[in-house]
Amino acid sequence: MSSDFHKERRAWFQIKHQIVGTYLSLFLGKLGKAGDRVYYVDGFAGQGRLDDGTEGSALIAAKLAAEPIQKSRKGLLHCINVEVDPATFENLEKATAPYANCVRNLRGTFQDKLPEILKLIGNHTAFFDW
Repeated sequence: MSSDFHKERRAWFQIKHQIVGTYLSLFLGKLGKAGDRVYYVDGFAGQGRLDDGTEGSALIAAKLAAEPIQKSRKGLLHCINVEVDPATFENLEKATAPYANCVRNLRGTFQDKLPEILKLIGNHTAFFDW
């Protein structure tokens, strides 16, 4: 990954995060009705926010998990983020630290972490973003 990847937002970055935020909220609204846990899995999470402060998908999902639009869904969404790069992972940990009760960050590749992710999710509903 180039060293400037997390420097500034690009058009596709902004569109993707608008879609993720909107769709994940709807996903939780529909599938959280039964009161069962719902997972958001970000297979290439990045550092949580760009250098310019723009929130990435991992942070957007964490905030939604902590404060869902539908208050009756509070506590149902849990996030699993995967990041391979050590420095990027450290930034991800810092960005998501306030949401530690609903976020789990895994360092490694998505492929290597997939068995652990599937074990964590169990029989619960999950939305994968990779």
